[in-house]
Amino acid sequence: MNHSSLDKVSKSRDKKASCQAILDGAERCFVTKGFDGASMSAIGREAGVTQSLIHYHFHNKENLWNEVKRRRLKACFSQQIQLLEKAADENVISQIITLYFRALQDNPGLTRLLGWKAPDLQSHSVEPSQDDMLEIEVTRLAVSRISEAQHKGIIRADLSPSYLVVSMFSLVTHWFNSRENYFSRPDLDISSDNADEEYLNTIIQLTLQGILVHRE
Repeated sequence: MNHSSLDKVSKSRDKKASCQAILDGAERCFVTKGFDGASMSAIGREAGVTQSLIHYHFHNKENLWNEVKRRRLKACFSQQIQLLEKAADENVISQIITLYFRALQDNPGLTRLLGWKAPDLQSHSVEPSQDDMLEIEVTRLAVSRISEAQHKGIIRADLSPSYLVVSMFSLVTHWFNSRENYFSRPDLDISSDNADEEYLNTIIQLTLQGILVHRE
């Protein structure tokens, strides 16, 4: 390999390392301060780079926000879409709940990142990212599969598919936003050792037993 090729490889690695550092620093800032509170200067300090380098790689804070989100959500949403493209049955519902649960479990800052999203960005004309579209597609497919299951007599027909989707994911999100508050309460028999698995099993059983058509 000649010197020119080595230089190109070195620059490619430097660019990748710089982008990774910026994304890591930006995520920490967005998680703790939200979109509005995370200034480009603060992100630069957290990442150990200059603001000009952030602008060079990502152009603006909106693009940086979308890229941070993309890293965390793309794999999760893509897997959910694959599951939701299958025929509707009660197993799809439990798999989707579990997949979302694992995504938040494996990414402790993700719930805070998503929690900042709505209030912070309402005042900004941020273009929908690829992952916003994936999120919309996941929701659309989930509603469609539930409607299909209702027509098949698997799920109760008197329930709104849209509200059912919202309730399932809200139960998961609430747990990761609030679980620490429950561990030390003397009025609750909740152990931090196995709380995640017990809660996951509870919401799956609650959802399925509450929405399925009960046959004699």
